[in-house]
Amino acid sequence: MKIQELADVVRQTGFESHVYFKNGYLEKVYENSLANRLRKKGLRVAQILSYLKTSGTKHGMLMNFGAPKFEVKKYIL
Repeated sequence: MKIQELADVVRQTGFESHVYFKNGYLEKVYENSLANRLRKKGLRVAQILSYLKTSGTKHGMLMNFGAPKFEVKKYIL
């Protein structure tokens, strides 16, 4: 899967979780929901800030579920 396709899948899946739960829950609720949904799609997932450097991965996405508007930022090392 190309990086743009992967980013689209992650962004859409995150948005679906946001629509389902809305805002106001603890971060762990959104984290578990997104990770579970992505794993069901066959993807491996990890927390971006902790793992980009140690894994040697160059791309990652950070999602903010706590805001009323769903926000996504892409990180590149």
